[in-house]
Amino acid sequence: MNISKNKLIIAGIFAAGIIAGMALLLLAYSQRNLLGKIKGKLKAYYIAHIPQKTKPLTINDFESQKDIDLFKTTHAAILLAKREVTSGASNARIDFYPSSEASGIILKQPFQKDKKLRDWGGYESLAFDIYNPETKAIEIKLKLRDTGDNSRTESVYISPQEVTPVFLDISQWWGEINPSRIAQMNIFLWNTKEEHTLYIDNLRLVPERHFEGEALAILGEPYLPKPGEEIYAAGNYNNFDSQRPRWLVNNRVRVPVYVNNPSQGERRGVPVSGGIPLPQGELASMDKIRILDNNANVIPAQVRPLGYWGDKSIKWLQVDTRLDLAAGQRQIGYLEYPPGRAEGLPTDAGGAGEMISKQETLTMEESKNQITVNTGVLKFVVKRQGFRLLDTVWLDTNQDGRFSDEEMQSQGSDMVIVHRGQEYRSSLDKKYTLTVEEKGALKATLKAEGWFTSKSKKQFCRFIVRLQAFAGESFVRVYHTFIYTGYPENKYHYLYKGKWLPKNETIEAVSIETPLSSKGDLSYALADEKGQSLQGPLTQSLSVMQDTSRTFHVTADNKSHPAGQRLAGWLDISRKDAGVSVIIKDFWQQFPKGWQFDAKRRVLKTELWPRESGELDLKTTAAAFGDDAVARGSAFGLGKTHELAFYFHAGAYDDSKDGPVVKLLGTTILLSAAPAWISDTLALGKVKAYDERLKPLEETAEMIFDWAQRHIVLNDWYGMIDFGDVITSREESWRRDGRHGWFNNEAMGVHSGALMQYLRTGKYKYLAFAEASVRHIMDVDTVHYNTVAHDKRLRGVISDDYSQVGSQHRHNADHWGGRNEETSHTNLHGILLYYYMTGYERAWDVAKEIGEFFLKERMTYFHHPDICPQRNVSNVLWGAVEMFEATQDERYKKLADKWADVLFRGQRHDGIWLETYNPLSRRWEGEEHVLYTLSYTLPALVAYHKVTGNKAIAESIVKATQYYMEHKPYNPFLETLSYSYYLTGNPIFLETGRERVDYYIKHQRRNTDPLENGMIYQKASYARVMEFLYQFPFGFQILEEKGNGGRGEKNNGKK
Repeated sequence: MNISKNKLIIAGIFAAGIIAGMALLLLAYSQRNLLGKIKGKLKAYYIAHIPQKTKPLTINDFESQKDIDLFKTTHAAILLAKREVTSGASNARIDFYPSSEASGIILKQPFQKDKKLRDWGGYESLAFDIYNPETKAIEIKLKLRDTGDNSRTESVYISPQEVTPVFLDISQWWGEINPSRIAQMNIFLWNTKEEHTLYIDNLRLVPERHFEGEALAILGEPYLPKPGEEIYAAGNYNNFDSQRPRWLVNNRVRVPVYVNNPSQGERRGVPVSGGIPLPQGELASMDKIRILDNNANVIPAQVRPLGYWGDKSIKWLQVDTRLDLAAGQRQIGYLEYPPGRAEGLPTDAGGAGEMISKQETLTMEESKNQITVNTGVLKFVVKRQGFRLLDTVWLDTNQDGRFSDEEMQSQGSDMVIVHRGQEYRSSLDKKYTLTVEEKGALKATLKAEGWFTSKSKKQFCRFIVRLQAFAGESFVRVYHTFIYTGYPENKYHYLYKGKWLPKNETIEAVSIETPLSSKGDLSYALADEKGQSLQGPLTQSLSVMQDTSRTFHVTADNKSHPAGQRLAGWLDISRKDAGVSVIIKDFWQQFPKGWQFDAKRRVLKTELWPRESGELDLKTTAAAFGDDAVARGSAFGLGKTHELAFYFHAGAYDDSKDGPVVKLLGTTILLSAAPAWISDTLALGKVKAYDERLKPLEETAEMIFDWAQRHIVLNDWYGMIDFGDVITSREESWRRDGRHGWFNNEAMGVHSGALMQYLRTGKYKYLAFAEASVRHIMDVDTVHYNTVAHDKRLRGVISDDYSQVGSQHRHNADHWGGRNEETSHTNLHGILLYYYMTGYERAWDVAKEIGEFFLKERMTYFHHPDICPQRNVSNVLWGAVEMFEATQDERYKKLADKWADVLFRGQRHDGIWLETYNPLSRRWEGEEHVLYTLSYTLPALVAYHKVTGNKAIAESIVKATQYYMEHKPYNPFLETLSYSYYLTGNPIFLETGRERVDYYIKHQRRNTDPLENGMIYQKASYARVMEFLYQFPFGFQILEEKGNGGRGEKNNGKK
């Protein structure tokens, strides 16, 4: 028995060993990626700790025939020469002969004899200078082989007729070869059909410290333009002197301004507002500006600066005035100022709004307890203790110029959010802030900021509300923003797994309550989108609900009207002596929406999110976790702004009298400058106004926009959260999983190009599309409150990296599901352009949030301080430049200088940047990334150069443009081609631009298929729309520019 027992024990141990061994093998197999990562980390640690050299090491300086004899040749010759020498007294000439194989030189012997020459591990770069005497660029190959017979080949792009300093990053070679054991180096051309000649000099190894010393910082004296120095070889890029005479009338510059009125509302003296660009150096103050009507009569106006040129002259000016509007037509007026150059710093009214013709009646009284605004026909009070929107409202119904108790229309309004059955009211926040944002005789703006607060003093969600009143008008515009501060559940982000977190926090309702006067019988009126009216007496209750984008329901006094499709977005409640219309812009597009009215209580509830629609749930869903996405993002700090108007009128609602006002208040009526003026100011760069002579490209640009607009309608992309966004790609039936889904703000976004198209064409459809897009991005896709940092339930439990104010989310199946801890998808350009065009203050709020986010330089991936994608750098640079123009804040200038310098130093000899910057090693890594360079980096560098005139950055722009001209024949980068022409005067950039424009026109799909018609290239996506809509406006100037006047043509573009 004992033997048997022992045998059993031994057998058991043996079996257990086998099982354990198999388990270990399975574990090792399952963890092979982990082991690979560990191996990679160890290798990286070893490489990072190789002792760094402090002095350069010359491999060959080509000073004697002995140096030349060290090279062997194959289908080539190498000779001692003295042309374009960069070091010492001589260099080497290499003649490459035609061959179907390699033609070149081989260096091997020095590495075998000299251990120092063989070990490149402690150096930053392999460097040499090479001169190409030919008229076209040449691409050479450099092949390195180590002692283990491993090899790596680099392609080197050599520009024509100039010396190219080449720096090859040695750190990129580890893994393919061992740089500490170099055995051979070949320089060759492959399969060349013609004989070529190059001159090479100063072949050396450069350590990091010495390399930094060699590469001058962009703020070094050689790169800074001297006073009066011409920066552009093709003439002064920003010169307005030659254009000014065409705008002179009676020795004053007269700028045509206009408004499009797409509504059927017709009215005299309508308040209009918008941004007007001015040329660089024209105006530093606003005291000599005046606004004229279409008969050249001076009319009241209010102006303030929005942004500045690099010389601190005014670049964008907001103008508020009045114009007579006809239904569906364009109305013209004029802005005038005396000609001359600006001197000194701009006069900034500090947002107050400088009145340039004081004939209006708006007044404002401020006290410790309240602010009272009087438009002449309407008076309202906003108290400082608890925000009630329009606390008390009077309407001068008898037109005696006074406001009696009988003329009070509303008192005690409130804003409400419902969460878990509990009401949170703006009126219960006794510490909210109320500020006067703009105070003029024509227009006044109040801004209220605070918390929705419960009776138990708990807070849930913030509010930012702006009230705008206008002289002589009985309406108030309201911009109602709520910011979500709850916890949006995210069960899928790996960082949140296994942690105790709050339950998902939803919003049940968002509304505005407006108590109305208690006297008199009531009636109601509203209309559908087609103008069909619904009206009648009201004795009990009224319910109006836009359930979806295609269905609405109306029930009055318990009687249901037949269901319809789309409401016009306004409701009027009237008595015989007076009434109020409430208008919500983009009403059905932002469903669900509605109104409830209780006739007994006399309270009108405007429902921005009706309780009947179910909970507004902002959790991250399973769809966010998918292809190339791990649901990193959450809806922390999401915002939503609604534009409303409260129109108080004398008498019951009369469609002939009140209808035009209601229609106009529901429409964007934007004051803009004539496209030809905008083109001449160069505020957008070299962007030409609409031109019938360039109709093929005009049609191409319009057709790709129509494709973008059409799919919103076809796919019903509407709803309060969705409106303004688009699904990225038509592949796989508009795929929505992981990173595939809502487009959000990739690069400059679709909105930027649409805004430019509106400014250069005046076509309203571009503005409507862009406005919806930019407002969605600045509200839903941007974080406005750091929930994690301020919520004690979350602080210290999860990281606040994904809750940073000013950050924007990457494209994802959920609007907020993509990463946002760094700057890869945070782009400011279109938001700031929209602010300049409109003066929309919410855009300025968000621009400042983004600017502060950029100043924090949160540019690397979470827990990867070594990974900073190229586009992260470029977004920060571009945004910093534009915030500096808007604010003149030197913090932004320093930030822009820093990252422009990083890009300048990191650009390779051939003109490209690698995909990723490593801030720890200060090296660029990875492969070339075309999208990053063309859609982020080059526009950012152009913006920086326009402000600074920096010569180093000019070189970078031209070098990169030359590379992509040669290597990427199909990508649109028309802005950079145009700009490189002006920098160099070389017409090759214009010729290349024209060739590409012709190609795009010929390859645009033109058929009856709505899924394809208008798209360029096979892959139908909004990324295509984004790049072409942004780039095409620069293409018109390329077609127009003759390219025969630039001095740079004489030297073929050499600087």
